[in-house]
Amino acid sequence: MKDRWKFLDKKKIFSDNILDISHHHWEFTAKGVSTPFTSIDTNDWVVIIPELQNGKIALVRQFRPIVNEWTLEFPGGAINRGESHFDAAKRELEEETSLISDQLILLSTMRPNPAIMSNRCYVYLATNCKPDGRYNFDPFEDITVIDYTKSEVESLIRNGEITHSVVLGAYACYKLFGVSNG
Repeated sequence: MKDRWKFLDKKKIFSDNILDISHHHWEFTAKGVSTPFTSIDTNDWVVIIPELQNGKIALVRQFRPIVNEWTLEFPGGAINRGESHFDAAKRELEEETSLISDQLILLSTMRPNPAIMSNRCYVYLATNCKPDGRYNFDPFEDITVIDYTKSEVESLIRNGEITHSVVLGAYACYKLFGVSNG
């Protein structure tokens, strides 16, 4: 089916330190039409589901200025240029929660929004987490770590208190593929 699509060209229309916005011009040869598709190109991401030694799951509560809301999320962030997704997962877990883990397990790789975004998000489970690390917040991170039981996390999802799509996707991966302490 891909043979019905012909790539024409790509033009960058915006760039800053976080992302590039480009127009990818494609022709759909089956219908003889072409159009630019807008893409947001940014670093790949990691998201980490931290299971604590007591079986609870750590979430981070942080303010998101774009939506003017406090959100509940799993720790995560962008993978630095030249950094492996595994190393980024270890780094983000410690930076945002002060937790370290003796085992990080890659559960899945997902596309956050392939209609407009080119990046991937690597979903990790961190087991047996303990607070032996050091916080290292980015300049505009305002984070509180809160521990929840798995049933509490599921209630937060059902009640619409967790709305971040990457977090919801990561939790689905956790339920499908996760290795749990109980």
